[in-house]
Amino acid sequence: MSALLKIGIGFGAFGLLFVSIGAGLVLSEWRFGQHAERAQGTLVGLRMVGGSAGPGTGSFYYLPTVRFRTGDGQEIEAESRLGSNPPPGRPGDVVALRFDPRRPERFRLDRVDLIGNFVAIGCIFMGLLPLVVGICLVKAA
Repeated sequence: MSALLKIGIGFGAFGLLFVSIGAGLVLSEWRFGQHAERAQGTLVGLRMVGGSAGPGTGSFYYLPTVRFRTGDGQEIEAESRLGSNPPPGRPGDVVALRFDPRRPERFRLDRVDLIGNFVAIGCIFMGLLPLVVGICLVKAA
């Protein structure tokens, strides 16, 4: 196996990995959006999660706890599984969100969701260049 072929396979595999991660994130968001309901909630708390470097280092993110009512009037208070830095607001702020009507404790803040979409699209684009380079190198080998 030539060195050019090995390099091409390596680039292609690296690119395919990032494209796959991005596509998986986009698919997950699309599936959630197919049945999610919209609501307004109140940000009731923020839990700081991260390394030991301390605030201001960028190693922390915030998991918001939100209280909202479902369409049938059930009150939900839950912590999001998706965090952000900076935080999505301050306790007491009104926030827009989407939730799974079958499991309303699964919700996504619209603001944090937008950041997640950028990450997914970024993964796809970051993987496209090495994938194309890898394909070209394999064809040239």
